[in-house]
Amino acid sequence: MTERLRRRGAGILILPIVVVGVACQGLPEHGSEHDIEVLATFDGGVITVEDVDRAVLEGSITDRVRPDDDAAGWYEAIIDELVIDRLLLAEAESGAADIESILAGLDREARREAVVAVFLERT
Repeated sequence: MTERLRRRGAGILILPIVVVGVACQGLPEHGSEHDIEVLATFDGGVITVEDVDRAVLEGSITDRVRPDDDAAGWYEAIIDELVIDRLLLAEAESGAADIESILAGLDREARREAVVAVFLERT
């Protein structure tokens, strides 16, 4: 009889551990994609809460919102600034190949003019 009670007692302790373990399997891990809160989407990307937090912390303390200011408007301005920065960066990166080809053409033209100038000086 005592043997039976011991096994039942062990079963009673193991059952809650198994239930908690199975229940926790469905929860998202900390830092997973489920934790990301998207505040804005735009052509080519998103702005998350983490992006805004980083921008606030990197900014000057004097630029932060004061208690009597419009906090929602302040956050919207930060989000707008982040979107504009990312769009400009994407545009600059896509135009970098064009700029490089333009610069290469200008370099070839400058070299050609220098060669002609040296040739004319010698003749």
